[in-house]
Amino acid sequence: MRKIGIILLIGICCILMFGCDEMQTTMEDVEVRGTLTMATTISTSDAGLLDYLAPLFFQASGWELEYIAAGTGEVLEIGRNGEVDIIFVHDPPSEIVFVAEGFGVARVPVMYNNYVLIGPDHPIPYGYDISAAFIQIYEEQLPFLSSGEDLGVTRRENNIWASLDLNPQNNANYIVTGQGLDATIALAKETSSYCLTDRSTWLVLKNSDTELGLRIIVEDDSTLFNQYGLVAINPELHPGVNIEAAQAFIDWITSEEVQTLIARFGVEEFGEPLFLPNADME
Repeated sequence: MRKIGIILLIGICCILMFGCDEMQTTMEDVEVRGTLTMATTISTSDAGLLDYLAPLFFQASGWELEYIAAGTGEVLEIGRNGEVDIIFVHDPPSEIVFVAEGFGVARVPVMYNNYVLIGPDHPIPYGYDISAAFIQIYEEQLPFLSSGEDLGVTRRENNIWASLDLNPQNNANYIVTGQGLDATIALAKETSSYCLTDRSTWLVLKNSDTELGLRIIVEDDSTLFNQYGLVAINPELHPGVNIEAAQAFIDWITSEEVQTLIARFGVEEFGEPLFLPNADME
C-alpha cells in the first residue's frame, strides 16, 4: 500500500508539473491583440476580482486588461470623457442616464451582492429592515459615519435618507468623513458608529482585522440590492474607443463559464462568494 501511495504521489506531481508547464506555454503562446482599458468601482478592485479575471481574459482573448479604480461618480465622468473603453459600475439609475445621454452603448448586468449596515452590538437589534434602522439612528441621534465621497454606497445611503424624507444632517452625531470607505469603516470601529458598506468590502476588511469590533446590523433588505454592470463607451461619440475589446470582455464575462468562476470567487477565503452572477437577469 505504501508503494502504491508513493507511485500515486509521483503521478500527481507529474500531472501538476505538466499542467503548470502547459499553462505557461499557453500564456506565452497567446497572441497579444491590444489593450482594453476600464474604469471600475473601488469595490471590484479591492475585492481582487479583476486581478483574478484579467489573466484569464487575456488567455481567452489576447486582450490585455488595464483598469483604474475610482468612486462611481468619477468612473462615470471618466467614461463621459472617453478616457477608457468600458466602465464597470454599480449604480443602475446613473447607468441608465449614461446610456440615454449617448455616452454608453448599453447596460449589461454581470453580478450583484448587497449593502449591509454595520455597527456596534446595540442599541439597534439585528434585522432585515433598513428603513427602521435609519429611522432609529435619526430619532435617537446615534453615531453614523458617511464617506461623503461620490461612491455607489454613498449614493445608496442618500437615496435611503431621501426615501424616508429625513435629513441626516439634523443628527448631531452624523459625520461625513470625506474619506474612502475603508477609512470610514476604520473610523467607525474606533468610534463605535454605524456605517453602510457593500458586503464584499465588509468581508475583505473583516478577514484582515480579527478585532474589527463591528457586526452586520441589517442585511437582506431588498433596498440593499447592489447590482454591478458593464457599459461600453459609445465609439460614435469617442472614435478612439476599442469597442471590439470591450464587446469581447462583455461576451466573455457573461458566459456561463466565467459566471461560474465569479460564483466561486472568495468562497475558499471568506466562506462565501463576494459577488453572485446574474448576467441573465435582463
